[in-house]
Amino acid sequence: MFLSGHSLSYHKVVFCLRREGELEVLSYADFLHRENITAEHVSMKIERSKQVLGDLCERSSRFAEKMNSLQLRFLCCYDYGTAAVAVAEEQDGRLKML
Repeated sequence: MFLSGHSLSYHKVVFCLRREGELEVLSYADFLHRENITAEHVSMKIERSKQVLGDLCERSSRFAEKMNSLQLRFLCCYDYGTAAVAVAEEQDGRLKML
């Protein structure tokens, strides 16, 4: 189902395949209030997402094969109960707060 566009949740990290050949790797902040989210916290969450992605690739050769053809986009999100919004993104190794 993942390859047809459904998201995949693995160890509290969500993987979303985009039509443009991009994989969004979403982690979620641990804080109840958005103002408590720091660059240090989101950096830690994104690094953990990378580790989870590596673990998933080790466990599934089919998933790993698919990753070779995709551009990765790492995001940290804030879930406020009824929806979630991205609060940070890593691009080219640089963290950008949104």
